[in-house]
Amino acid sequence: MDKTKTSMEYATQLLNYPQKTITDFVIGTLDSTVTECMDVMEKSLLESSVFEDIPKEDIAKGVDLLRSRFSKKIEPICSKLERFMLEVIFKVPDHVLLPEDAAQRTKHSEKEHKKILREIESIK
Repeated sequence: MDKTKTSMEYATQLLNYPQKTITDFVIGTLDSTVTECMDVMEKSLLESSVFEDIPKEDIAKGVDLLRSRFSKKIEPICSKLERFMLEVIFKVPDHVLLPEDAAQRTKHSEKEHKKILREIESIK
């Protein structure tokens, strides 16, 4: 089995969620927060008496342009963030074992291994 896939499955067991789900949630939260901030900024600009001599359409176009530029800039940043989260933050170190895998901590000698194999054969 692919080591990366196994590692991802193990991390999913450990975290109770797939890492991709968590990273998608973080990036989605970031995106929705920025979108909400821009919406509030646009509303504030449209309602401000300081900008009453600027046509509302120009303000809306300016905010749309800002959104567009921000989206172009944030996409590669989010991709890097996702890779970092998956490769560094959610990587389970090799020495970490889940409680159900505690039996793997003990290394068996060749003699013990053969004994276990004989026991398995006798059960068949």
